[in-house]
Amino acid sequence: STQSTWGYMEYKSVIILGMLLLLSYGKEEATESGGLMCALCVGMIEMFKKVMTSDFVTNIYLYFEKQVCMQTHTQKYCEESAFFVEQYKYKARFSVFNSHEICTKQWMCFDYHYVVDKNSDYINRVLKDTPPFINYEGQHDPLHQFRFLVVADIHIDYAYREGYNVTCSNNICCRLDSGVATKEQDKAGLFGHIGKCDIPLVTVRSFLDYAVNVAKPDFILYLGDNPAHNTWQQDAKEHFRGLREFSEYLKANYTGKVYPLLGNHEGFPCDQFDFENKDRHNWIIKDSADIWRKWLTDEAYHDYLKYGSYSQLQPGTKLRIVALNPFVSLSDNQYAWGNQTDPLGVLGWLENVLSKSESAQEAVLLIGHLPPFHPPFNPYWGVRYTALIERYANIIRGQMYGHVHEDYFGIIRGRAGNAVNIGFVNPSLTTFVNMGVSFRIYEMDKSTYELVDYETYRLNMTSSNKNRVPHWYMSYRFTKFYDLPSLSVRSHEILVARLKTDHDLWRKHLHMRFQEGPSGEYVYKRPQLWPIYMCDYAANTITDMAKCLNVTMTDTVACLTYGWKILPVCNVWERKIPAQSSSCLLYTSPSPRDATLSRMPSSA
Repeated sequence: STQSTWGYMEYKSVIILGMLLLLSYGKEEATESGGLMCALCVGMIEMFKKVMTSDFVTNIYLYFEKQVCMQTHTQKYCEESAFFVEQYKYKARFSVFNSHEICTKQWMCFDYHYVVDKNSDYINRVLKDTPPFINYEGQHDPLHQFRFLVVADIHIDYAYREGYNVTCSNNICCRLDSGVATKEQDKAGLFGHIGKCDIPLVTVRSFLDYAVNVAKPDFILYLGDNPAHNTWQQDAKEHFRGLREFSEYLKANYTGKVYPLLGNHEGFPCDQFDFENKDRHNWIIKDSADIWRKWLTDEAYHDYLKYGSYSQLQPGTKLRIVALNPFVSLSDNQYAWGNQTDPLGVLGWLENVLSKSESAQEAVLLIGHLPPFHPPFNPYWGVRYTALIERYANIIRGQMYGHVHEDYFGIIRGRAGNAVNIGFVNPSLTTFVNMGVSFRIYEMDKSTYELVDYETYRLNMTSSNKNRVPHWYMSYRFTKFYDLPSLSVRSHEILVARLKTDHDLWRKHLHMRFQEGPSGEYVYKRPQLWPIYMCDYAANTITDMAKCLNVTMTDTVACLTYGWKILPVCNVWERKIPAQSSSCLLYTSPSPRDATLSRMPSSA
């Protein structure tokens, strides 16, 4: 038989057709940048994105995703989670590729408007006129103080049911799909369970009643994360139910000022927020802005709509509260991968706010959901953010964060290694995972606006469930518990020095860090884990944490994400119990964490 062969003209025709097809994708770049190679490069990347995000390729990816998931989870859980969350995340990975930016970096496009702003250049510019650090230690009057309340990570579970199983095959239990418990020790209590469960509405209402009628703070900082951890089952309609009801109660019953912000769980799906496609996620900002309109000035409201961030003065004072958008610094937000230094221009906005506050001789309290020294805070964004903190340390009286579901702090250090500011990681209201229900009240001097002290409050879960009456109590007062004069930078440096040498104090500290749950004692009995927690106090960002632990950046993120909560609670790898620490993690893998721990130093 005679085989047909392609000649020169046939190959040439195919090449020409291919080039025309690529040019059709990149024709705008050919016009703007005036180059055929630029148009071809952009066309190739755009075609690649189109193929990789097609339904056919997406379904292949999701099939393998589900097979891995089913190694540790039920088929129902994996099917629901894979097709809800992972489909969005998969497509987001490719949507963030900026074709023009990639081709400019490869010298195939010549757009002189594209400039790479290096971190070193940014930091040098920000810090070039940094004034000498002022220590306000001891400058406060105990009779002349504010009291403000901080609540973080509420995670209301509307499917929570008393008497249902506290253990289950999903990553969250004590709910309708956990099944009715047959043994007394497996039954969820009326007000909650310190384990793998979020909290019921009755506990949230009890907290609100206590906060408004007993604590009576001058103002409230409300640091986000309202939805429960069943991320694979959530829909847009129910997504803001907790945020809306929590806010409406405060608006109806509390006359003071409330400063709210979003958490990563307010993203839909969890962690995700698209900065480019306004139609996809802008409803998250718009709906929350409308819910919180009563508490926001006109300027703050419009800034929030534009940046997801805002600032405003506490009435009758020179204290400015600056609230930050969590999605711009969230490395798990794959829509931020295309611009990891300043998506939405929030850092530029923040620098302008701080500069004006300095000129006006105001004091500033920074509030955010994510602490910069804990994953998944983006270290590229973080080095710029902490540079701003160093530059304006004399007016920034402190930083308030949540997200971690732990009770601790981070010391922000300047380029010379000197401590300049404190980031307070506030405890969670939710019990997830193995934490006591907690909130905090701070005391601030009215003249210097220095943070003087705080009291951490908890719900006695055993007593409350047994007597069916909520029992709130003060767990500890910082200055008394640690025998320190105040919340100053110097006090925290003294504390860290003590924690390194005083094992009894270290044990007490871990007990409080894990909100009086079982994890504190678990960690204390395993000294090989201590560096993970001690390095918190030497790190501005995850990059610094890697240096402190003397491991790679990849291993550090894996260790902190997988081992941070799971390891102290149970040996998830041996017992095959699904658990989650990174709050939107669908499933976990043992190998990265084990490899990291084997190389950790024995002490910090």
